[in-house]
Amino acid sequence: MSQQTYYSLDDAPATAFFRAFSEAASEQVSKGMVSLKERLVASPIAISTGLASEVGEATIRLINLIYSLPDRLFSGDMRAFGKACGFSDDHISAMTVLPSTSCAPFARSDAYLTNDGWKFTEFNIGSSIGGFHLDEALKTIEHHPLVAAHISAQKFTRKDTARLWAAMVISEANKFRSDSGILNIRIVASLDYRLRFAHWNEAMAQSLRKLGANVTVCEIGNLEVRADGVYMNKKRIHYVYRLFGASDICRHPELYSPLINSAKEGNIGIGMPLDSRLFSNKATLALLWDPIYVSSYSESELADIRRYVPKTLLLTEKVLADVLALQSSLVAKPVNGECGKGVIFGEDFTVSEWASHLRDLLASNVPYVLQQRIFASTSSLIGWSSDSGLSADTFGLVFGAFAIDSRYAGLMVRATPFGGKVLSYAADSYTGMVFESDAI
Repeated sequence: MSQQTYYSLDDAPATAFFRAFSEAASEQVSKGMVSLKERLVASPIAISTGLASEVGEATIRLINLIYSLPDRLFSGDMRAFGKACGFSDDHISAMTVLPSTSCAPFARSDAYLTNDGWKFTEFNIGSSIGGFHLDEALKTIEHHPLVAAHISAQKFTRKDTARLWAAMVISEANKFRSDSGILNIRIVASLDYRLRFAHWNEAMAQSLRKLGANVTVCEIGNLEVRADGVYMNKKRIHYVYRLFGASDICRHPELYSPLINSAKEGNIGIGMPLDSRLFSNKATLALLWDPIYVSSYSESELADIRRYVPKTLLLTEKVLADVLALQSSLVAKPVNGECGKGVIFGEDFTVSEWASHLRDLLASNVPYVLQQRIFASTSSLIGWSSDSGLSADTFGLVFGAFAIDSRYAGLMVRATPFGGKVLSYAADSYTGMVFESDAI
């Protein structure tokens, strides 16, 4: 990545800027907005306004294209689309129990800035999207006087992703109330993750409260479903922002069915759409690349696919012979995997081991894709954590471009110490804000 397109401040940690960042970050930990285990990128990262606009607009075009796949390829049959993406019948039923959506209200691309431009290895679509949860804390750090002074001097700008998200949720929630009183929203956490991601949930609640909503984080058991609506502590709830998904619903139908049925009757809103997960998996990228469907896309759409999406194939017996010969350039990924779990690199094995691994994957019940490996750009940066303070290292970078209501909504970056192959939130990575500049 050249200095013409990228900027970072990598001075010694003793500078006033980094001391101010450390002070502000520690305060966010004490307030519960940043987890004790969280790692932040202290160096201010900026890219050119042109590159930022390109990654945002390309993200939106490709996500909209993915949302058109059920109609284009499966005549509107969501079950057939879900099966093609590797979901079970039970999960498809859980995700399609409410009316389908036609767009992604909230999404993020995983974007690598390479010598050949932006490359998207996946798209995250739904309600709980990594990186966004830190935006409130990062925004507060950004406003520390010494941090703000440097950003202002460089004439950096940054989109307020947290506020854009909150405005979108408020707009959606207002559709489900008929009174003019305070808007009551409940963020309903997954039973499996509420304690682990308490700081995520509270950050979202704070963003919504800033726009005037009454917001509490709770569990499904805290809600009382009545014939006329959903209540909590005798207050009528207008909208549930769900952090639970199809897996929760399938495991505990007795807990979630009353809420789902109330939403079907129009007594409460639920966001983000339950079917988001259908579109947020790597099999959709394989559908974009499948030669069977090439005639379903326009020339401009094919140009976007070839320019921005690494070649991606569903792992099947049909492609096995071809992909064995491409071992060194391929990565195998579970279509619905998260945080780098289950990812294997062809270059890590001998020819016979690679063939054996792929056959084992084919024999399993977990669908996989094979994707052209994309290498992360690297940079020397200053990282921060509550246990280690400030430290310098060389990092591999993957950017995240947010889209809210089909509009570009800002960038974040995930930085993993150089040498790590999987750049994920779970891989000891650091998260940071990304600024834009006309001067780069």
